Amino acid sequence: MRSDPRLAVTGDARVQLGLALQPLVATLVAFACLGTPAALGTAVFVGVAAVPITAFVAYPLLRRLLKRGPVLALHALVAGVVLGNIPSAIALVILAIGGLRETGALPDAGDLAAGVGRSSAVGSLAGLASAGVFWLVAGPRIAAASRASRGDSSATTPAR
Repeated sequence: MRSDPRLAVTGDARVQLGLALQPLVATLVAFACLGTPAALGTAVFVGVAAVPITAFVAYPLLRRLLKRGPVLALHALVAGVVLGNIPSAIALVILAIGGLRETGALPDAGDLAAGVGRSSAVGSLAGLASAGVFWLVAGPRIAAASRASRGDSSATTPAR
């Protein structure tokens, strides 16, 4: 079975570097958003959570998007915001289950939203910043690969 040439870019060193930077960027953004030395533990947790999200969700998503057609910066940024909210969604489920166990009923939606609102904002910013850094590092290679898959003659020079 032949490999898809559009997926060859995922082995590129710049793409791999862009993916590897995701947890670091997420940690730094979370720390900057939370802003206190006491928030360092939370920021590190954000970075640790970014590792499996990058490996098991972002990377397969990139491969899927490459198979479907050109990948644009907009795709990366929207995916960053959505994927940055995975930990908040998990926290929402955990809070709902915890409330259900304690009281036998689901907690009020307002209480759940208040508990997850800040983490969702931090997750959105961390995801957006991480995706932005990814695109700055790897975007030119991905754009060139997208043009090459369409047979564009300018595919030899990466876009900036």
